[in-house]
Order: sequence, then structure tokens, then C-alpha cells
Amino acid sequence: MSAGWPICLGYLPIGMAFGVLAQKAGLTPVQIGLMSLLVFAGSSQFIAVSMISAGASAAAIITTTFVVNMRHVLMSSALAVYLRSAHRGLLALYAYGVTDESFAVNLPRFNAHEWSLGRAMVVNHAANLTWFFSTVAGGIGGRFIPEGALGIDYASSPCSSAC
Repeated sequence: MSAGWPICLGYLPIGMAFGVLAQKAGLTPVQIGLMSLLVFAGSSQFIAVSMISAGASAAAIITTTFVVNMRHVLMSSALAVYLRSAHRGLLALYAYGVTDESFAVNLPRFNAHEWSLGRAMVVNHAANLTWFFSTVAGGIGGRFIPEGALGIDYASSPCSSAC
């Protein structure tokens, strides 16, 4: 947890902001939570909510999310050399939690040979839980934030205030 707490601390405000934006785009807290569990990729989630607000098709949203997350293949490849002997089920659970931030925390520790799959999974899944709870909290709290407050007026429209 000592290696992962900075990620968790950073995910709190960003996750809550995402939850508010998703709520303003029409998603319920349950839908926000499901998205955070199924996708768990902040950049893709922000893009998906923007595309939902713009009325994009499901195919376009899924394709865009897939392309944006292709970088995870490279990150996973870099980590794979340290996890060759791990059980495939544990690898799948670990891979689910790989994000830019957890990659940045875990890779140097694996390189220094001072890290294990268990420790890396704690980092990944502590971050995942923090993201999940903060996005749902933002979705619940978003109901109490009026449109246009706190500079989030762009969330409800695909057009910025400059239109």
C-alpha cells in the first residue's frame, strides 16, 4: 500500500470529477460503477462519456476505447518478463489492473528485483477500488451540482461554451 497510496490519492479527485461528468451525461451511479469496473481506464472513460453526450454509436465508442487502450498491450509486454512463472489466472487478474500509473509504480520495482506479483496486485487493485468508489461518489454527488457550476458546463453538451 505504501507504493500505491499516491495513485489512490490522485484518483480521488479525478474519479469524482469523472463521476460528476458521467452523471451530467445521463449515466446513473450504477452505470458509472459498472463502467469503472468493466473499463477501468480513465482516459477511455472520459472519452466514452463525451461520445455518449454527443450521441455516438456504441460501435464508435467501443472502437475508440479499444484504440485508446492499445498502449496497455505494450505495458503488459514490458511487465510480462517478470511474471513468466505466474499462474495464468493470477496474470489475468493482474493485467486487469494495469494502468499508466500502476505501470509506472510497478515496473521500476520489478526492474530492481524487489517486487512480487502479490505486491504489484495490491498496488493495482487498491487503485482500482479507489477509482471505483470515487467515480460512484462523483456520480452520486453530481446530482447536487447545478449545470454550469464549478466549470463543468461542457459536460452536458458536445459543444463547448465557445459554440
